[in-house]
Amino acid sequence: MTPSPSTSEPSVQAVVAGADRCVQCGLCLPACPTYGLLREEADSPRGRVALARALAAGELPAEPTLTTHLGRCLLCRACESACPAGVPFGAIMDGARALTRRAGAPAASAPLRHLLDRPRLLRAGVRLLRLAQATGLTRLMAALPLAPARWRALVAALTRPAPPARLAGRRAGPEAGSPVWLFPGCTGEALDARTATDTLAALAALGFRVRVPEAHLCCGALHLHAGLPDEARDRASACAAALGTDEAPVLAIASGCALQLAELNRLGQPALAARAQELTSFLARIPWPHAPALRPLGLKVLLHVPCTLRHGLHQPGAVRALLARIPGLTLIETEGLPACCGAAGAYLFEEPALSDALREPWAHVLEQHRPDVIATPNLGCAFQLQAAAHEARVSLEVLHPVSLLARALQP
Repeated sequence: MTPSPSTSEPSVQAVVAGADRCVQCGLCLPACPTYGLLREEADSPRGRVALARALAAGELPAEPTLTTHLGRCLLCRACESACPAGVPFGAIMDGARALTRRAGAPAASAPLRHLLDRPRLLRAGVRLLRLAQATGLTRLMAALPLAPARWRALVAALTRPAPPARLAGRRAGPEAGSPVWLFPGCTGEALDARTATDTLAALAALGFRVRVPEAHLCCGALHLHAGLPDEARDRASACAAALGTDEAPVLAIASGCALQLAELNRLGQPALAARAQELTSFLARIPWPHAPALRPLGLKVLLHVPCTLRHGLHQPGAVRALLARIPGLTLIETEGLPACCGAAGAYLFEEPALSDALREPWAHVLEQHRPDVIATPNLGCAFQLQAAAHEARVSLEVLHPVSLLARALQP
């Protein structure tokens, strides 16, 4: 591969400046899930920072071994929470991956990114899966001994009770209510329609006036993390154009989308970044315009806080704060439980062995606690945790916290 670009390029300067803040103290090592598995310095945060700096400075070429070490990073950003020097590790990794792309390395997650850009094709695929489930074909496929647990769980998750639904342009809530925009993300219509419809119902019942953009929008996180900042910037511009110029909060259903939107100042959209909020955190913090009585649910709920919410948005208590308002729930904290479930966007497809290893402890946790529900505000984590439940042979629901709120709001 060709050497890295000239150090006059902005991404090079950003990688070098960010990496220079690292003092190689090693306090990040215990926080890093991949270092915990592999025990390789090059797969630790400080090792990857050193590799990224050497790449940006032209001291190392973007050869396959280097891109492998950078690609194994989950971008969970647990190292940022542990770092006393404030090293912007996530931005360094995004910049370094962009440099490897310019040097000719293939972009990760290409099939998934192309599929998510085609909502009609994605909805059609999910409907075909639902048809296969209705005819028993998925049960036959799941019974095959060679079918990995993550694929069996993914099929089960894709064929959950709510079929794909058209969300674009939907409106809900009183016309005089506090206005909010709802951001379903590129997967909301096809893969998580139940959460989206539950969210519309819950926000309307609480007195918010909800609008869903007319356009199919993608936050661009997969593109940015794959080293494609220009494609991510195009999607950021499309989001800004579709979400108006008002000051109404933009509520992202998935915590991964919320983090990407909240950091869009990196992609030239500071106004949208200032309006972006994660849905669970918003509802846990903001006074509700209307506060109806919530009916008790009587469920044992294990709380899952995604890395994007814990380490990116720094709102680790949001899931508990929202669900604590619902009577009858027994909440199981995940403090001290495995740090990362191994989903990490497209990571569960790109690094299946590492993803499986990171998911495995969750199966033991679920076998021990046997909750009725896992509450997680991120869809990728929901798929991964569904796979863990399958491995543990634990029958449960994996729900967004707002789905539990919507259930408690039902008469």
